[in-house]
Amino acid sequence: MKPWKRERKQFLRGCRRTGIMDGAAEDPAADEGTVAMNEPTDPARAFRVERADRPPAVVLTVRGDVDMLTAPLLTASVDEALAENPAVLVVDLAEVEFLASAGLTALVTITQDRAAGDSLRIVAAGRATMRPIQLTGLERSLPLYPTVEAALHPPGAQRG
Repeated sequence: MKPWKRERKQFLRGCRRTGIMDGAAEDPAADEGTVAMNEPTDPARAFRVERADRPPAVVLTVRGDVDMLTAPLLTASVDEALAENPAVLVVDLAEVEFLASAGLTALVTITQDRAAGDSLRIVAAGRATMRPIQLTGLERSLPLYPTVEAALHPPGAQRG
């Protein structure tokens, strides 16, 4: 066996031991430069939007990746919540693991399409969400808040 193949096999075994490549199987194809893997999980299955009513607000908590497959699901969830005319709609991205350009486009569209009386607030504080937002300069145009509580009770707002 060539030294680079031996090193590659050792590397792959180490990855499997540590869980980096769960499901990688040793087979003859591995010697040819490929690794058999379990079928990848569907990103849309890992994506979730959970709704919580916190009168007078509705909070949509988004989990998983927001990309070209899941951005339409986010937009649909926001449209559904806005159809009920809540006083405040909070889109919580704190548990988003990846925010792709399609997700950024969805946020801009949601912000621009809202009716004049709708109050939309976006929670984004983690690196996975704030980095793409800042790299694109969208922090100047999106209504961003660091936490759900800050979005529900912004400075200057009267508490009931």
